[in-house]
Amino acid sequence: MSSSALELFERSCQRHRQRPALWIDGISYSYGQLLDHARALAALMRHNADPVSATLAERSLTAYCAPLACMIARKIHVPLGNSLPDARLIDILQRTAPGSVVCDAGGQLRLDALADRLPLPALRIAANQDGDGWAIQAAQTSCSVQPAVAPAQHGYGNRCGLPGADADIAYVLFTSGSTG
Repeated sequence: MSSSALELFERSCQRHRQRPALWIDGISYSYGQLLDHARALAALMRHNADPVSATLAERSLTAYCAPLACMIARKIHVPLGNSLPDARLIDILQRTAPGSVVCDAGGQLRLDALADRLPLPALRIAANQDGDGWAIQAAQTSCSVQPAVAPAQHGYGNRCGLPGADADIAYVLFTSGSTG
């Protein structure tokens, strides 16, 4: 019987719980810490039934835990970068209509700056300043912009708006469009 990538990762974390897994800005995080943070984040992601969760974070524990948390919570992961131009970031958020966005401090500032130009997800999960915990924020905005495609209008029979079953999609990656 084959194992999923998540199962293999979790087994490795159990075997090597104390070994270093990440080094971010001079701080070392063990495999155990990485898995514990991802599981805590996944528990928060489950507060929203929507299958899509985006991440707006750069080189932080949040950025590395979010894809793992999406796998644990069975969410479709949409990675975003703080370096994306505003128009591109807004377009991706409108096209994917995530039910939650996980952000680090920089991502949270970016979303706040764009709040009047995009429909914010129902749930925003932000890392605490020290990276040791999470805070849930209900998104409130006066923005009149709506997602590009309402889930009931796309015709695929799922909630995410992509061909295939929601459970079969791990992530949606938007590229620059270049072939180089």
